Formats: sequence, structure tokens, C-alpha cells
Amino acid sequence: MTATKNKPSQKSPVSPIEVDWPPCIVRTLSGTYAVSGSEWLSVPPDTVFDDLPRYMVRKKRESPPAAPDEPVCVAEWKVRGSKGDEYIVKRNQSDSRQIFFSCTCPGYGWRGKCKHITKIREQIEG
Repeated sequence: MTATKNKPSQKSPVSPIEVDWPPCIVRTLSGTYAVSGSEWLSVPPDTVFDDLPRYMVRKKRESPPAAPDEPVCVAEWKVRGSKGDEYIVKRNQSDSRQIFFSCTCPGYGWRGKCKHITKIREQIEG
């Protein structure tokens, strides 16, 4: 059994087909289909979402190899924001020994700097 692109298949597979995107169910006047991207596979009319792994499974993705100079977190601190929210400040270091800090607060996301990083740097450097 093979599924075809853009045209529904008429038979159920003996084993599930591997697809790139998470599958879903589409019900039309012409039938019920398991769909992933351009793959349409005819399935029994009473098929529910939990049945989809019998027909389609998502391909396993391999993680790309790390870049040689990709930064690594060497330390992290939990800090409280002025409104009581908790953020994480990280001290990162690259293979070339470059050190930089990052924070999960919105301010760092917008400006690339924040008072949480300043406070932590003062504590460890000063």
C-alpha cells in the first residue's frame, strides 16, 4: 500500500507510512482521510485521532550537529522581576572562550540587555 501525493489512496496500509508533518483527520463527502502535508490516506469512517499511528507516523528528526563555536551555558541563576515573575539569567561561553549573558525576561528579548543581568554581573564580578 502506498499513499500518493495530492490524491487520496483507497486502501489502508499494512504498516504505517512515515510522514514529515503531524497527521490529522479530514472528513469529506467522499470519505475519511489521514492527512499529513500532501499525503492523503483513506481510513475507515470511524477513525479517531488516537487511531492515526496505525496509518501514519511522523519521521524521527535527527538533531543537527552542534556548531563548533556554539555557546554552552556554564551557570544560571533564578531571579525575580519587579512584578514577582521568575526569570533565568544564564552565563554562556563559546569554544573560543567568549562569555556572554542572556535572560528569559521580555526586556532582554526586546533590547538584548536587562537589569537582571546587570544585577548578577555586579554580584559575581564585584
